Amino acid sequence: MAVSTSDNRLISVIIPTYNRAHLIERSVTSVLRSSYTNIEVIVVDDASTDNTESVLSAIEDPRLKYIRLPENHGANHARNVGLDNAKGNYISFNDSDDEWCEDKLIRLLEYFDTLDDSYGMVYCDIEISSRDSTSTVHLPAGLGHDIKDISGNIFEYMLENMFISMISVLIKKEVFDKTGKFNEDLKRLQDWELFLRISKNYQVGYLPQTLAKAQNQSDSLSNNYRNMAKTIMYVMDLYDAKRKYPKQFATMKLTVLKCIEETDGPDKFKLIPEVNEWVNKHKEEETKVTDNESKSYLEELFYANVFNSTITGSKWWHYEISPGNMAVGYPFLYVLYRILDEVKPSVMK
Repeated sequence: MAVSTSDNRLISVIIPTYNRAHLIERSVTSVLRSSYTNIEVIVVDDASTDNTESVLSAIEDPRLKYIRLPENHGANHARNVGLDNAKGNYISFNDSDDEWCEDKLIRLLEYFDTLDDSYGMVYCDIEISSRDSTSTVHLPAGLGHDIKDISGNIFEYMLENMFISMISVLIKKEVFDKTGKFNEDLKRLQDWELFLRISKNYQVGYLPQTLAKAQNQSDSLSNNYRNMAKTIMYVMDLYDAKRKYPKQFATMKLTVLKCIEETDGPDKFKLIPEVNEWVNKHKEEETKVTDNESKSYLEELFYANVFNSTITGSKWWHYEISPGNMAVGYPFLYVLYRILDEVKPSVMK
């Protein structure tokens, strides 16, 4: 059903920002250009020290609301402040360095209208470009997921796969009353954790259209790995995945085991202390797999890495084994090697 560009349903768009004065105007403008006009754009400034406020004050649009926080508490706190101030029937998010297509909101709203009340969130594809803009990938379309796995009742599939981007979603405001807001204790994968809570309580719809653009931003790999591992461990324990979802637990435990820090060289490594403690707590899965299906799944993961392929169960990161990243690849292969005693490929010699 076609939706009017001035439909009476208000959509609140929340944009957290911190010291992105050189990018924030582009992000905000791309949202204000939306063909769906009944929106409020809430920019939450997480105590920036640059000229973010003056950049935004130059944008003359009554739909733009600026909230400046007195202290820096991180993007998730800023998003939660935005949620507390949102008046819309629906919530969407953009980041300060990303852009939307003009029809993103109207297409997602029209798609929402085709679904029943069991759906609490819908999302679309996004285009992610490398920092030098030499390569792009479309997510989740470019990851090879079966549509039936990523639309509808997706909780169990998403427990071992990360494929929904923050800037791709449109969520009913009432959903947050049931699921809660962002977990501010988590430093990475906070969107994955929130979307798991939503998918545990609601169906999720996928619209296979690319309606937003993002640029991959790199930061400290060790911090990424450490905080990613913490979030995965938290989620696995939260849902008692070891007992209730053993297949997903096996996949994500192996992903945790990739979260290492390099030490003196490519042939030396150490597990992050928090990861090592968690691994020891679940030690039996590290050394013995009795279920034939799980064993077959681990073998698939093993050979996918040996032959430079995407890890089947964690397609988001596209980890590959190559001479250039032995410090990441070999520890992971070694753990799989210990699980599958009978598999002894030449790469391990």
